Amino acid sequence: MEIRVNGEIRRVQEGSAVADLLAELGAAGKRVAVERNGEIVPRSQHAGTRLAAGDRIYAADRRTGAVHVFSPDGKLEHVCRPDPGDVNDALDSPSLT
Repeated sequence: MEIRVNGEIRRVQEGSAVADLLAELGAAGKRVAVERNGEIVPRSQHAGTRLAAGDRIYAADRRTGAVHVFSPDGKLEHVCRPDPGDVNDALDSPSLT
């Protein structure tokens, strides 16, 4: 199925959770702020929040605002650097824990 991650279309498997997506992005276990369709997804809910076709996901490193995207073989594909204002708004949310 297709979702949009930081403005880019990405294919993920049906039934994938936010945690699965973060693993694909090379961000598993890192401090990442995630927003799904305009709502913050607390880190404690990453594993249980299932993705649906058409979801709009915004994910950013809590320190730098960037997300490093890796290919399945572990090579860096690109770095998403979102607008700093968006990152600050997401990181100011008290529900990130």
